[in-house]
Order: sequence, then C-alpha cells, then structure tokens
Amino acid sequence: RSLQLTEEVVRRYQTRELTATETQDFAYAISSKALILNDLGKTQESLIEHEKSSEIAKKAFAMDENLTLALNLTVRSQRYKADIFRQRKEFERALEMYKIALDRLKAALSKSKTDPNGDLRLGITIYQIRVALMLEKIGRRAEADDLLKAAYGKYIAQIEENKENQSLVLY
Repeated sequence: RSLQLTEEVVRRYQTRELTATETQDFAYAISSKALILNDLGKTQESLIEHEKSSEIAKKAFAMDENLTLALNLTVRSQRYKADIFRQRKEFERALEMYKIALDRLKAALSKSKTDPNGDLRLGITIYQIRVALMLEKIGRRAEADDLLKAAYGKYIAQIEENKENQSLVLY
C-alpha cells in the first residue's frame, strides 16, 4: 500500500513544471519509493530509483543552492546505493558510491561560504569513515587506517571547536 501511495505522489510531480523546492520534494518522493522497494527486497529497482532521486536532487540544488536538503539527498542516495552493495558483499561498488558521496560533500564545502555548525565537515568525516571501512573490506588496510586516523582527528577537533553543538557528539 505504501508503495502505491508513493508512486501516486511521484506521478503527480511528473505532470507539471516544478519550482526548485518542488523539484527537491519530487526527489524526496522518489527516494521514499526507493527505500520502500528496498524494504520489499527489490534492491535492483531500488538502486534505479535512488539514481533517479540523486539526479533530480542535483537539478534542484543547481536551481537553488540554498536547498541544502537537496544537497543532502544527492549524498544520501549514494549512501543508500552503497549500503545495498555492501549488503550484497559488492565492496568495490560500495566503496565507489561512498567516494561519490564524499566528493559531493567536499565540493559543497569548497563552494560554501560558511559551515557554522560544522555539518558539512561532520558529513565529510562520517563518509571518510565509511570509505575506510570499505577499504578494510577489500584488503587495503594501511590506506583504511590512515583515513580513519585523519577522520577521527578531525572529528575530535570539530567537537572541541563546536562544544555548544551537542549534535556533533551524538554522531
């Protein structure tokens, strides 16, 4: 039932020109569909929908760079795909998806004039850890260790720098 409802929402967005915010919402609707498909065991279909969601979210972010939720979704969709590949034990493909997510965060940080709460830097740290875990899985231990040391060092520095932001500690 939830898949049918989500498909109906997706169809409604496809009937007209969308604003940047509506395009972002459309991407989220497709992402929701992808997650439902994954829960139903339809991982191949889920991968396709995650890719669609990512492309639409990139379009929304290009239309309005203030749509940080769209940026978040371009990253998250890669993570969801990586998680599927990881579950399938396709670690090289998972690594590739995590690296794409990490690169998108790094690009956003380099374009950003500010990162007041450290959210982008924290996201980069989290994805560095995910990349390191996949490097470990494929036998690239030294590279994984170096990346983990760097990531944890940055994470501790962020906590010290943003002591008032308790969400950093919770990650």
